[in-house]
Amino acid sequence: LEVAERIDALASRGGFAWPDGARVLDFGCGPGRVITALQPRHPNAVFHGSDIDPEAIAWDQANLAHAAAFAVNGHAPPLPYSDAEFDFIYSISIFTHLPEDHQFAWLADLRRVLKPGGLLLTTTMNPYSPYLPQDIHRSADATGFAYWGDAGATEGLPDFYRLAYHSHDYLRREWGRDFDLLEIGDHDINGLQDSV
Repeated sequence: LEVAERIDALASRGGFAWPDGARVLDFGCGPGRVITALQPRHPNAVFHGSDIDPEAIAWDQANLAHAAAFAVNGHAPPLPYSDAEFDFIYSISIFTHLPEDHQFAWLADLRRVLKPGGLLLTTTMNPYSPYLPQDIHRSADATGFAYWGDAGATEGLPDFYRLAYHSHDYLRREWGRDFDLLEIGDHDINGLQDSV
């Protein structure tokens, strides 16, 4: 519920007013926790969820079909959606796990399926936590992006799905090439991740 409330607040600040029939995608929806909190708040929106985990999507399809339409997406783009299909896309704790090449590929595909003038909301982790290894800090100092490939794997997900960190300067420089960055939060999602 807290994440849904935060998404609502950020969407509002980004100019998204949840018009009737708005098409909304939860990219990386997993077992549909965020959709189940958002959909009752916006019953006139049309929700979709996609994820790389076929077991999670099968569960969603069996238990949450009343709330959204669900689809499995591959480990790499494209998503199973048409160009300019969605008014609003949110993706919580996905770009916090992707190596840089995957990140750019998915950002490009999310831009493809987002309508012109649509809103994308995602999350990242800042690389300057004192608890991270020094090589993460060095990578962040050098480029603004750090991928911790030695971090523990997540059961049931691909081996590349580890931990990734983005400085705010990196986001403005790299993501700002293809998107207008309206705002970058500071540990404002679950107290751990930065909204973008």
